[in-house]
Amino acid sequence: MLVLFFGARLFFSTLFLSAFGVSFYGGLIVTREVLAAVPSMSATPSCVTLGVTPLVIALLGGCCAVRIVKLGFALLGAAAGAGAGHLLYTMGLSAIHNPTIGAHQDLISILCVVLGAILGAVLMVAYQKSLLILATSAVGAAGATPAIQILAAHADARFLTEANNKSSPFGWAQPVCMLVLFGFGLFYQCRTHKPKKEEEARVQRNNAPLLARP
Repeated sequence: MLVLFFGARLFFSTLFLSAFGVSFYGGLIVTREVLAAVPSMSATPSCVTLGVTPLVIALLGGCCAVRIVKLGFALLGAAAGAGAGHLLYTMGLSAIHNPTIGAHQDLISILCVVLGAILGAVLMVAYQKSLLILATSAVGAAGATPAIQILAAHADARFLTEANNKSSPFGWAQPVCMLVLFGFGLFYQCRTHKPKKEEEARVQRNNAPLLARP
């Protein structure tokens, strides 16, 4: 929620959180697939590796994003693009039968997330702060939606068990929630960002005569 409503203002915090999230997600998927390819490893080392490795990768990614701003923009764009790709997947592409890649992911899911992340990273590096509000709203919505979905599942388990069933109203809960949150975040950030820009313009106009005096 912090990134959703205050992402553009809390710039470096947003870079860290976004890089942490996308690095953790990527590290989790890679670690999980590597462990699935090594079935001889016992349960305890597998659990420790799966829990620690993505966290270490996420911390490194977050710290690097703060130190290297262009990398931070790229990871922020990747997070926003991956969220948009996942939204596209949940809105109907998940119903298409396609081959499974690895032990857990299907091909369309991977393509949506990876292509979305690449496109988002490229656009964010190119336009940077021009797309900051849009990107932070997308990242915030993508991050908050699963948490809300899990909380809602305590009231009705079908929010999770029927999440991919588009013939059920529960199958549309995740994409609708993400779109609504994105709209609220975008509206709030644009509304609060505009007065700040107007105030800066007013100060510049007031200071112009003073600077022009000999």
